[in-house]
Amino acid sequence: MATITLTEFECDFCRWVGKERRRLALENRRFQPYGEPPGDLVENDVRGAAAEYAVHIALRLPWKPLKKTLHDNHRDVSGNEVRSTAWRHGCLLVHDRDCDSAPFILVTGEMPSLRIVGWLYGRECKRPEFWRHDRPRPAYFVPQKELKDIGDYLWWAATYRLSISST
Repeated sequence: MATITLTEFECDFCRWVGKERRRLALENRRFQPYGEPPGDLVENDVRGAAAEYAVHIALRLPWKPLKKTLHDNHRDVSGNEVRSTAWRHGCLLVHDRDCDSAPFILVTGEMPSLRIVGWLYGRECKRPEFWRHDRPRPAYFVPQKELKDIGDYLWWAATYRLSISST
């Protein structure tokens, strides 16, 4: 687990990104692929932007906060899917249509203090025992105790980047 504490400037930037994402989604009539999440949509977009920014800092990977559309194959942070929740002990949520080969990273907390809890590949999240249909948006709810340590991912990501850059 890694804790990232954002500066006031970084928090303001993430708020701007979240609000801009919501504005662009409305302007382009982009709807949530799994239905609207509970709560304030702008707040959800701000939390998502902050979580992605924290992963960008921790993994030292490029992040394009406004380039993501429903029509491209761009993932949240350089090939990684980032899922966030305000709940300290919240689960990693993955849907049936999510990519099996993508790494999914769970970030919990609220700005300025965010915890990068752990990760799994999409296919590892899609186990029958994690499926919850008793929620407004059915999904796989992966408990934190089932996630791989983010330290292992940091090693893998560094090794993977080195192997790509040397070819």
